[in-house]
Amino acid sequence: MRGAAVTAIWKIASREFELTARSRWSWAFALLLAILALGVSYLGLSLGGYARFVGFARTATSLVNLITFLIPVNALALGVLAFSPEQGDTEVLLAQPITRREVVVGKYLGACGAMSAGLLWALGISGVVIALRAGLSELVAYAVLVVLSILLCMVFLGLGALVSIVARNRMKALGGALALWILLGVLYDLMVLGVSILFGGEWLRPILLSSVLANPMDTVRVVVLMLVGAKTSLGPGGAILGELAGSVLGKTLIAVSLVAWVMIPLWLATRAFQEQDF
Repeated sequence: MRGAAVTAIWKIASREFELTARSRWSWAFALLLAILALGVSYLGLSLGGYARFVGFARTATSLVNLITFLIPVNALALGVLAFSPEQGDTEVLLAQPITRREVVVGKYLGACGAMSAGLLWALGISGVVIALRAGLSELVAYAVLVVLSILLCMVFLGLGALVSIVARNRMKALGGALALWILLGVLYDLMVLGVSILFGGEWLRPILLSSVLANPMDTVRVVVLMLVGAKTSLGPGGAILGELAGSVLGKTLIAVSLVAWVMIPLWLATRAFQEQDF
């Protein structure tokens, strides 16, 4: 990549980072996530008659389900708003001596950086409190949860950008993003169940394994649960992936799946943006 292109991307990303970081919504979401993380940790033993902070493993186990629902919807909305034509900065940027790819990549990196900073702040503050009150046991599982949360943010931010660019209208894009979130977060498991019933037998294991890798929300959830040893919560597809996780094949499948979910939506968004007329 040329030095001029890197400079242009950096300037666009810096501007987008500043705009996103100033947003009240970004701060509200980060604060909500921090409160939820602390609440989950503190109330982890409340059903057993105790009220105190629990360790990283139990916190990660409880928090991963919240994260895999909240981060995607926030990242989708942020992606839609960042790339919405109504924002008014697209024409100004395109009037500069920069390419459309640089505009998409710069805005994506800036928005992603701002949301990632919010996630690090929220989960970092919570992690410090948990460490002080419950010790450092299973810190690795919590650290992996933080990293995968950022990856999930990158995935759905790219999907939000793609939906916004294709829709070319903020309200349509927000509706499409909401539909995508409902599809992957709510209806997906029902669809997998139906397909599994129709194509059972020898096809069952490949279908269940593919279903986990084909949904980044499920992939992140399964990886975190495997790390903390919560095998009973993996589900059928997660259990199959768990059997392969210790092998090179299993780790490769997980890595390729997550990287593909990050790169492909961004690539499609760039292509769609390059083909549009303004």
